[in-house]
Amino acid sequence: MKNMNKSSANGPAASLKRLNPGNQAGDKGYRPNWGTAVLLVAVASILLAGTWYLKEGESSFRVGSPAMKTYYAHSRMRIVDESATRALREQKMSDIGGVLVKDRKFPEEVRGKFAALEKRDYAAVLPDSLSRIMESLPEDAARRITGVASRIALSFQDSLSVGAELPADMLWRSLETSGLSIPEQNLAYQILDHVMERALVMDSEVTQEVRSLAASEVEPVERVLSVGDIIVREGEVISPEVALVLRAQGYPEAFFPWKTLAFIVTGVFFWVSWMGWFSRRREYHFDARESAFMITILIAGWVAMSLSSLLGGNGLGVIPLAGWAFLALPGSFAFQLVLWGGIIGSVITSGGSSAELMLSVFTSGLTASLAYLLLRKITDRLDLLRKMALLGVSLALGGFFIGWGLYLPSGGTALLSLSASALAWIVVTLAALPLWERLFDILTPVRLVDLTHPSHPLLKRLQLEAPGTYHHSLMVGTLAEAAAEKLRMDPLLVKAGAYFHDVGKLRRPQFFVENQQTGLNPHDELAPSLSALIIISHVRDGLEMGRQFGVPKKIRVFIGEHHGTTCLHYFFKKALGADPDLPMEQFCYPGGRPSSRESAVLMLADSVEAAVRAAAPAITDSRELEEMTKEVIDTKVAESQLSDVPLTFQDLTRIKAAFIETLKHMYHARKVTPLENAGDTPREPAVS
Repeated sequence: MKNMNKSSANGPAASLKRLNPGNQAGDKGYRPNWGTAVLLVAVASILLAGTWYLKEGESSFRVGSPAMKTYYAHSRMRIVDESATRALREQKMSDIGGVLVKDRKFPEEVRGKFAALEKRDYAAVLPDSLSRIMESLPEDAARRITGVASRIALSFQDSLSVGAELPADMLWRSLETSGLSIPEQNLAYQILDHVMERALVMDSEVTQEVRSLAASEVEPVERVLSVGDIIVREGEVISPEVALVLRAQGYPEAFFPWKTLAFIVTGVFFWVSWMGWFSRRREYHFDARESAFMITILIAGWVAMSLSSLLGGNGLGVIPLAGWAFLALPGSFAFQLVLWGGIIGSVITSGGSSAELMLSVFTSGLTASLAYLLLRKITDRLDLLRKMALLGVSLALGGFFIGWGLYLPSGGTALLSLSASALAWIVVTLAALPLWERLFDILTPVRLVDLTHPSHPLLKRLQLEAPGTYHHSLMVGTLAEAAAEKLRMDPLLVKAGAYFHDVGKLRRPQFFVENQQTGLNPHDELAPSLSALIIISHVRDGLEMGRQFGVPKKIRVFIGEHHGTTCLHYFFKKALGADPDLPMEQFCYPGGRPSSRESAVLMLADSVEAAVRAAAPAITDSRELEEMTKEVIDTKVAESQLSDVPLTFQDLTRIKAAFIETLKHMYHARKVTPLENAGDTPREPAVS
C-alpha cells in the first residue's frame, strides 16, 4: 500500500484509476496524444472557416473599398473621430500663410542691380515709371542719386540679410545728410525700396514642414460610439481607422483570419501538452473509450459555441461541454477541460470581435467555476435538474452582467434572450447524456441512480432468487457508502459497485450461506476442492452476467476485484487431509487485487460485513465490534490485497471509523464474538 497524503477528487462517474506509480509497468497514465491534437486542430480549423464564411455575407468589408452597406455599432466604445480631427488639422495648417527665410543670393543681387544702374540700364532694374524719370535726368544727377543709394544699401545690407525690415526712419536720416535735394532724396528712397524688397523670401518646403508640425500637435478628437450609432455609411470608403472600429465591433473582413488560425493551432498543441502533464500529475488514467468521449464532447461543445455565436453571440454555447464533462469526469480534470476548451472555442467562434471574444471567454470561466461547485455531487434526478436550472439561471444573469460591463445590449430583451438560450442548452445537455452513456459506457450520476434502483433486472433477480445475497449487498453498500463519504470519494459509484459485486451468486444461490434458509448446506456433501471451485466461480459468473445485462465496465471492475487474490483457507485445510501435496493456488481467487480506492473500500466493506454477520448473535459490546473490524482490515493489509492502491494509514483509520459507526446502528441490539481466524472458520463458504 502506498503511503500517500493526496485526497481523492473523483467526479460522479469518473472511470479513473489512481494507481501506485511503482506498479505501472505498462501503463504510465495519460500522455499527450499528438494524434488527438492534430484531430482537434483539424476540427477547429473547419469550425473557424465555417463560422467565418457564414458570418461574412454582407457584413464583410475591405480596407480602401466602398462600404457595401451602412455599418452600425453593436457595442459601446470610445473611438477617434477622424473627420473632426482632420478638419481641425486642416484649419491649423491653413492658419500658416508661409514661412519667410533669408535670401542667400540677396547681396549679390543688390550689387548686380546697382552695377546696372551705374550703367544707366534702368529698365532692367526699376519699374517703367521710375525708369523713365531716371532716364530723363541729366547724367551727373542720375549718377549722384544712384551712388548715394548704393552706399546706403551697402550700409544696411547686413541687418536686412538676417530678416530685419527696411529701417525707413534711418534711411531718411541718411538721405538727409547725403547732400541730395528733396526730389533727389525721394528718387533715391524709391530706388532703395525697390532694390531691397527681396531680402526675405517664402520657402515652400519649410512652410510645408511647419504646417505638418502644427497639424501633428492637434490632439485627436474622441467621441463615444453608442449602440446603434453609424460607423460608416454605405458607399463611403473604409479607411484603416474605420476598419479598426469595424473589427472591434465584430464585422468580418473579406479575407481569411490566418493569424487566428495560427493562434488556435499553437493553443491546441500547448493545451494538449498541459492536459497530459496535469493528468500525470494527478495520476488520472483514462481508457480509449473515455479519451474518445472527451474528444467527442469537446468537439460537440465547440459546435455548440459556433451555433451560439451565429445565432446571437451570447457565449452560452459552452454549457453542454460543462454539463457533460462535470457529470462524467473527475472535477479538477473537468474544470481544466471546460475552462481551456471554452477559451479556445471562444477564439474559434468570436469572428474577430473583441467584445464577443471577451464575453465568450468570461462566460467560459464563469461556467467552469459554477459547474465545479454545482455538478460534482449529484444524488438523484431531481437534484440534477435543480442544479442544472440553478446553473442556467446563474449563467444567464452572469452573461447579462458581463454584457453590461462590455457595453453590449443589456435591456430586458437581452436578459430574456440569455435565459431562453441557457434553457435550450441545458435541454441539449440532458438529452445527449443517454447517448454518451451508451456510446462510451460512461457513468453519470443519473446512470448510477438507475443502476442502484431496485427495479434493475439483475437486482430484481437477486431479490427473488437470492434474497440473502441481496440483503448482504445492501448492507455492504451502506458500509462502503459511509466510508466513501469519509474519504471524499463518489458514494454513488461505490454503492453501485456494492449492489452488483455478488450477482454471480445467482447461478448457484443455494451454495452460499446467506441464502440457505432451510439450514441445509450442500457443501457437506461435496469435496472441498469442488466447494472451493463453486464459490470462486461466482466472480467469473458475475462478470459474465454483468456483460450480459449491460452493467458498465467500471461497475464490473468491482465484481472482479472484490475478493482480490484471497484464498479459502477452510476448504484448503480440509482438503489437505486427503491430499497433503494439494497446491494452495487452487483455492484462491484469480483476482486481480483492487486497483482503485473505491474497489479497495468495497473489498473491506464486503469482508467486514460478512464477518460481523456471521458472528452477530454473539455480540457483547462495541469494543469487540471494533476489534473485529480492525482484524479484518489488518488481514487484508497483511495479505497485500491493498498494495496497488494509494490508501494511507489515515485513510484506513477513517474507513474503520465509518464501518464501526455504521455497524453500531445495524447491530446495536446483538452480540459479536471476536474472530479467531476469519479465514479458517467453518462458515468459510458463507463469507461473501
